[in-house]
Amino acid sequence: MPKIYHYTKLTTAIEFILPSMTLRTNFLNKMNGPKENQEWAFGGVNIDYKGMYPDTYSSETHINNQKKLGEEIKSKIQALCFVHSDQYKGFENEMMWTQYSKNHKGICLEIDTDLFTVENKHLKFFKFENMI
Repeated sequence: MPKIYHYTKLTTAIEFILPSMTLRTNFLNKMNGPKENQEWAFGGVNIDYKGMYPDTYSSETHINNQKKLGEEIKSKIQALCFVHSDQYKGFENEMMWTQYSKNHKGICLEIDTDLFTVENKHLKFFKFENMI
């Protein structure tokens, strides 16, 4: 049985997760992960920044508009994060304890990946994806 691990504050687990046996997603701009907290410049050759931001777009403000779009995306997309490793058990990750469990005062939930996938197959948008 492959396992995934979810770190959280103890109060979150006691008040929300365990009573309902559900995990909540969060908007990317509300997460406390190092990558989510960075400013995102979202770009591409087919993105019409001038059409999207007619009042502010110019060649001088191009990067600012890319960053604005990145922030808009982060405010609309939700995610739920887990740890998986073939080298060690997920609860052995010191960095994750510090970052996501209120500085080692939270908990790490061990979840059976196969069972989790079966129980959540009804979700419209559900995808496991490795993030590096």
